Amino acid sequence: MRAKLTAVLLALAFAVTGLVTAGSASATTHHPTKVIADCQHAHRKPHSIVIACGDGNVTATRLTYTSWGPKAAHGRGRIVANDCTPSCVSGHDHSYPMRFTLTRPRSTSAGRVFSRLAVTYLHKSPTGKKHESYSLVTTPL
Repeated sequence: MRAKLTAVLLALAFAVTGLVTAGSASATTHHPTKVIADCQHAHRKPHSIVIACGDGNVTATRLTYTSWGPKAAHGRGRIVANDCTPSCVSGHDHSYPMRFTLTRPRSTSAGRVFSRLAVTYLHKSPTGKKHESYSLVTTPL
């Protein structure tokens, strides 16, 4: 009798664990983490992300992804930055190849969105730094 009770309890424990795991995977699949790419709309795996929504002087472009998950996304692309010389209106855009990671997902009115873009420049950078992090818009403007 004791062996049957143990077997039933183990079967219930495995069934509950399977339901919890399946429920978590289902929630992630149906509501993937996105990024607000154009300052207004949340997208999964966008080809570009406007970083400076006020003036558009910094944008991550030509983005390709090596992975995309609920907590982080990784890939390559380019940062395009206006040099603002002699002014931002008259400045010129320069393109810098980079690797990136999207992190710090937040629950927002737009759903779950990444809030941080960490960049490693492959050659030169707009600021002379090898690594930079950018805060991303998490609420559509």
